[in-house]
Amino acid sequence: MSNNKNLHVYKDEKVLEVTLRWYKPVAYFTAIFSLFWMGFLAIWYAMALSGPAPGVALVLPLLHVGAGFAMIYYTLCLFLNKTYIDIDDGFLTVHHAPIPWWKGNKTIPIEEVEQLFVKEKITKGENSTTRTYSLLVKLKSGLTRVLMDISHASSEQMQEIETELEAYLGIEDEPVETEYKGGSKRRKRKEYRRKNDLQLSDHALGPVYSATVESAINIENTSWQITSITQYDWKDGNSDKLFQLSDGAIAEYYLFIRQIQGLLYAFKEKTMNPAIAQSLLFNPETPSEFFKLKGMGYNLARDLKGKKYISGIQGAIEVREWLYTAEDNQSQIRILDAGGVLSYEYGERVHPNKITFGLDLNSPPQKQQSIQERRWDEEDLV
Repeated sequence: MSNNKNLHVYKDEKVLEVTLRWYKPVAYFTAIFSLFWMGFLAIWYAMALSGPAPGVALVLPLLHVGAGFAMIYYTLCLFLNKTYIDIDDGFLTVHHAPIPWWKGNKTIPIEEVEQLFVKEKITKGENSTTRTYSLLVKLKSGLTRVLMDISHASSEQMQEIETELEAYLGIEDEPVETEYKGGSKRRKRKEYRRKNDLQLSDHALGPVYSATVESAINIENTSWQITSITQYDWKDGNSDKLFQLSDGAIAEYYLFIRQIQGLLYAFKEKTMNPAIAQSLLFNPETPSEFFKLKGMGYNLARDLKGKKYISGIQGAIEVREWLYTAEDNQSQIRILDAGGVLSYEYGERVHPNKITFGLDLNSPPQKQQSIQERRWDEEDLV
């Protein structure tokens, strides 16, 4: 649920539904003004038709009549209309109801969406300046389309809708040259770093993501062998993988690779200390949208259901995941529910330049000096 009373958000693993109510108190003013406007025109025509008035007296006010009906139409929209923005069945759709709006409805396949952003339009009059805001979508083809353009929507509403859509689609927010950047509460999430820093290229992680058990991976000049792979197939079409690695002796490393519409992101993952996990006060029935851990804010990025497959074990396990991403995008917390049992996994970002597939012949394998437990010490997170 949004903090804005005119904006309602509903989401689950299958759909996202954002509803923006058009109502504003100014609707009462436009209603009264329209009545006076049309009342005056009614008196005008009554007088013109009651006597031998010239034809021009009947034709000249027609533009005013049209403007009056336009005001009535807009007033009814302010009182009754809602805009519905939905992500469902592979499409991003926008429609206005119950009264049709002249700018029409939109339907865009989600695989074509690259970025969303808000644009400000400033119109200067003789004695006033008007600012209106529209929500645009940048497509992977390079084209930009207007998704929503309703003059009464505020910048905060448009930015909140943008944030909800990007979070649900797993799109990392990036600055666009022409976007509106104002507002003290620009986003729930801070600006992400540039794409060339965030996006893990196919050259870096593609081979690792496709690796099999017993393959070798080099991370920060240390060679590891994959001993087990857990794959999560989510209902939104993405598949994440958790690689259990061993140095051939006693050390272990868990590499989690998150997939977002073909982009790959790597995290060094460990199970959270039970005391720290309990301090989050997480409730799967009413999951929090936001919490803080060690001074860092974490936002709920996705809530998905799917199946988990473990290498060497037949069959799938039903699983649900709540993924919280840090405001600086450098860490994440995965809360998993498998058969009613919750597990908490904390991951720290690993840059793709530090990961290579296969042995690095220029750097001999390094063995760890001590066992790396797959659990965070309490002092690590408190």
